[in-house]
Amino acid sequence: MAGRMTEEQVTKALLHWLEEHGWEILCFDFPQSGTGVCLQPDEPVPGSKNRAMIIPDIVAWKAGAVVFFENKSRFSLADLVKVHSLRTANRYIRGIQALLNGYQVCDIHYGIGLFRSAKDLAKAMENRQMADFILSVETDREVHKDYDPKGLFR
Repeated sequence: MAGRMTEEQVTKALLHWLEEHGWEILCFDFPQSGTGVCLQPDEPVPGSKNRAMIIPDIVAWKAGAVVFFENKSRFSLADLVKVHSLRTANRYIRGIQALLNGYQVCDIHYGIGLFRSAKDLAKAMENRQMADFILSVETDREVHKDYDPKGLFR
């Protein structure tokens, strides 16, 4: 595989890598696939019928830890802001609780997966304080743990 990966390819590579490392995939979504789980805000957002809903690209569980991924083929500050909002605003508690019903959950972590390019990774790392983790994928599907301060992906 040469060139840039699509968001779907990044997601598939991360799904495979997570499963290889003992993570249980709870749900996933590819662009325009409609396969994911929609999280609605706990309180309606005036003037934004469906714009306030969030569909995580991957949600996985392992030993009490849950990770929510937003994946991209290129770095997107808007998506990192969305991840940061999930981490800090607590606007989706009921939807997240429903999704995780039946799982023993100690911690929830939010981060991004992206195609590994020097430029995009540098931008992501400049803004890493907005995420709990950053993983990148090379065209050969090798996954790099670029930012994992809590050691989630040992």
